[in-house]
Amino acid sequence: MYLIKFITIFLCCVIVGVNLHAQQNLSTSASFLFKKTPSRLTNAEKNHLFEQLDIKWSANKDQFVDNDDEDELTPYLHVGFFPVDINRDGSEEVFIVLSNEALFETTGVKIIFFAKDEDGSYQKNTEIPVEDLVPLTRKHLGYPDLLLGSSGALFNIWRWDGKRYKFFQRVSGQQLPNGPNQGIEDVSAIYQAAIKKNASNIGRRS
Repeated sequence: MYLIKFITIFLCCVIVGVNLHAQQNLSTSASFLFKKTPSRLTNAEKNHLFEQLDIKWSANKDQFVDNDDEDELTPYLHVGFFPVDINRDGSEEVFIVLSNEALFETTGVKIIFFAKDEDGSYQKNTEIPVEDLVPLTRKHLGYPDLLLGSSGALFNIWRWDGKRYKFFQRVSGQQLPNGPNQGIEDVSAIYQAAIKKNASNIGRRS
């Protein structure tokens, strides 16, 4: 009898904890990045992801700045949130685009890829110093190769190695796989539209 009561109480605590985790409010700074973009991430996952960016919202600049930029001298021109399901496994991955010429002198832009680790927690996976990237139709270990723009007449390709994306090869335009190959913004827009459509269908059924 006591064992049954203990198990019941334990399960109730777990359920309450899960609900509180899911219902967590977005932090003020995180809300400026996430609130307008459809996503399947919980608020707790968004807060955790945002903390890893090490940035904050500046009311004075009306832009994001680094946490350690006390004088707010180098604000970000743009910070973009692009959710995707890049490997089609039903779990959301995220690309964050950070634009700041003062901090990223080579390209002015850095793209950070976030994915779930073995414990199901979103972690900063790969940092890519590039203005834009294109997930290609060609895949490796379930993940698409990434086209990272040109280096002269050649294009840089990064490939998933089972844990993260790494540089793979440089190829000419004639060696690129046939499309449709769309930029990460377009790929994310299609994914977001699917989320909206699914939410609309659920609303009609309810």
